[in-house]
Amino acid sequence: MMGYGSGYGAGYEVVHAIVAIFWIIVLVALIGMAVRALRGKPVWHCRGHLLGGDAAMSMLRERYAKGEIDKQEYEERKKVLSA
Repeated sequence: MMGYGSGYGAGYEVVHAIVAIFWIIVLVALIGMAVRALRGKPVWHCRGHLLGGDAAMSMLRERYAKGEIDKQEYEERKKVLSA
């Protein structure tokens, strides 16, 4: 075997670079999540999970007041939120 490289061909270097970039992105994301956790902020969240009971009830009352939902739907959703 003569020449340079690992003998896997020219495409191997491209794959190696892509894998290295992937792991750098993963490392940066983990560091960011650790910083958020140390600051007391949610590390991973969806929009719906950030709404506490008070905010959700407030939105429900607002929709009922605007007439977007009727009383029956309001009561059903209120029951679900208070459970």
